[in-house]
Amino acid sequence: MPFKLRTIVHLVHDLSYIGGISSRVRNTVLAAQGRAVRHVCLARPDPNHSLPGALRAEDDGAGVLAFLSTCHPADTMVITPNNVIRGFSPAIRAHLDRLPIIHMASGQLSFMLQNSEVLAHQSYINSYKVSRILCLSDMDMLLHRQMGIHELTKVRLPVATRSHNGYNPGHHRFVTYVGRIDFHAKGAERLVPIARLMKARGLPRLRIVTTDGPNSPTYQLSSRCWTKQA
Repeated sequence: MPFKLRTIVHLVHDLSYIGGISSRVRNTVLAAQGRAVRHVCLARPDPNHSLPGALRAEDDGAGVLAFLSTCHPADTMVITPNNVIRGFSPAIRAHLDRLPIIHMASGQLSFMLQNSEVLAHQSYINSYKVSRILCLSDMDMLLHRQMGIHELTKVRLPVATRSHNGYNPGHHRFVTYVGRIDFHAKGAERLVPIARLMKARGLPRLRIVTTDGPNSPTYQLSSRCWTKQA
């Protein structure tokens, strides 16, 4: 039977998070409304977030299984970021595993592997099979090659990026960081010496645009050096 794509299932842990995978999934599903290919989001817990086509595995397991039973390998594909697929129940995993799976590797994958027991779960490692691995950066591709995986595709960035650094200290006096405060996955600890150096040189404070929720768990410890912009 020839493959004719009709449905794309996006897996995500929780739709309510700000930034990262959750935001990308929300934007993709919303932008795809009304198109010929149906985009469905399958989240684990109840995200308390209204999104067309969103299914919540932990609240409506029967409904999710009923939907997946209608999906055929010839017309449906699954996109799973990092190891999100591991969090779904065995019954849901059984339905997902029979469909073509696209593994989306994020820039934090190496950190996640170093700080988790995923590689110790041999049953998961040995049974996890995907049709294609998409990488967002050269770092992702290098990590996979170190693990013996070479069939990789690098995703082209959706926005134009500068070929050189245009910062000029003679004209640009304000430095702002936008993102969550994460000393591991995001490397935000590098902002500490930058903030101290700016203070020593009489420059304005380093401005932080972030959240004060679980996305920035170390913010309170850093408030003495940084300022938070709402």
